[in-house]
This record gives sequence, structure tokens and C-alpha cells, in this order.
Amino acid sequence: MAGVAAAPWLLPRVATAPGVYEARKSLGWATFLFGLIMLTVSAVAVFMRDAVLDVVNVDGFAQVPDWLSQLVALGRAEIETRSTRLSATSISFQRDAILFALPMTLGMPAVMVQMALAGAVAAALAGASA
Repeated sequence: MAGVAAAPWLLPRVATAPGVYEARKSLGWATFLFGLIMLTVSAVAVFMRDAVLDVVNVDGFAQVPDWLSQLVALGRAEIETRSTRLSATSISFQRDAILFALPMTLGMPAVMVQMALAGAVAAALAGASA
């Protein structure tokens, strides 16, 4: 995370500051927010792994939860059916689908999934405007 200070996406933020103090303050806030995002991403991964391990502990394919079936139907997850036993290695997710799958996994309403999608679109637009 120490290498974030040299990230090229921070240069426009620093260059638009009116003075040295404001540039340092802007860089500090940008580094803090990026660190917060990185901690959030790792927490989402841990929560998702816990949910997948809960699914693995259930016996057989007949008890695949609804959220996993929905993700497979949407093409965001895959279940390998080579063996008759469900294991952690037989479930795979698309990399970007984890953030949107977590509210579904936790049984939250569809509005939460849509809010996560809206946040991702807003972040992409903010990054594109920099």
C-alpha cells in the first residue's frame, strides 16, 4: 500500500491543488481512501469464502442454495460437475462478480445488489473523468 503514493491516477488530484499544503492534504486523503477500499475488498473476499465454505459443508448437489443457482444462471459462477461431491474447488466465480454476489449470498434484498452495481458504475465514471 506504500506504493499507492506514486500511482499515476493520483497525479491529476495533486496537480489541481492550489498550493503545497493542499496538494499534500489531497494526496493524504486519496491514499487513505484507497487504503480503505483495499481493506474493504479483502473483507468482501473473506465473507464470500465463508459463504462458499458453508455451501461445501452441505451434502450433495440437491441442496445448492438459490443465490448460487442464480449466479450460475447469470453466468457469474460455475459449478464443475465432474465429481458427485461438491467441493470448494468445484465452485468458481468471475472476478468482478464477487462484489455483486455478496448481497445475494447474505440474503439481502435486490435493492442492495442494485446499490452495489450503482456504486461500481459511479466509481468507473469517476475514474474515467480523472
